[in-house]
Amino acid sequence: MGRSPFNTPLPPSAAPLYPASDKAKDYLRDLMLDKAFAQGHKVEEAVVNINAWLEKNPHRHVVSENIDRLKGEGYTGWAHKDAAKKSEPPVELEDGFYELPDGRIIKVRHIIYGPGEGVQYGKVFVPKDQREDDVKWAKCPGILKLTAAEGKRIDTDESRATELGLLYGVCMCCGADLTDDSPGGSIERGIGPVCLSKRGW
Repeated sequence: MGRSPFNTPLPPSAAPLYPASDKAKDYLRDLMLDKAFAQGHKVEEAVVNINAWLEKNPHRHVVSENIDRLKGEGYTGWAHKDAAKKSEPPVELEDGFYELPDGRIIKVRHIIYGPGEGVQYGKVFVPKDQREDDVKWAKCPGILKLTAAEGKRIDTDESRATELGLLYGVCMCCGADLTDDSPGGSIERGIGPVCLSKRGW
C-alpha cells in the first residue's frame, strides 16, 4: 500500500477499509504538519503532500494508527499554528474609539505603564443594561484585528460621536461617563467639556 510522507509503515492490507471521520483526518493532518514543521519542511508544500496522502489512505485504521504514533512522538497539532500566529505582524491602530458594522463600540488604547507597557489593546463597550459586575469595557479576543478590518473611527466624527454619546451616556472621545445634567452640560451635548474644547466642536 505504500508509505506515508514521513515513512510511516501502513497496516496490513487485510484490515477492514472503513473510512475515517473528517474530524480524525483533520487531527492527523495537524499532527503531520507539526512533524513537517519540526523537520524544517515548508508548511505550504507539506499541506499538499499530506492532503494527497490522505486521499490515498482515508481508512480508519490507517488514520488511527498514525494519530497514535505521532502523539507518541510528542506532537500536539498546535506547533505549526502557533508559529504561524507568531509570524503575523501585530495589528496597530491609532488609539481612539471605533464602531463596527454590527454596532459594537471599541476602545483602542496602549498600556502606558506596568506589565505590558506599550502593548495596544481593544475593549468592547458594554451598555448598562447588559453589564455584569459593572464592567463597562470588556475584553474580546481578536477585536483589534476585526476593528482594523471593519472599524470606523468615531471620535473624529462630531455628529456620530454626539449621537452615540447621547445614546449611551458615555463620551466617545475619552470613554468617561457623561454626568453633567445642567442645561448645555455633557449629558445634553453627548460629549464631555474637555473633549469638546480639544476638538473645537
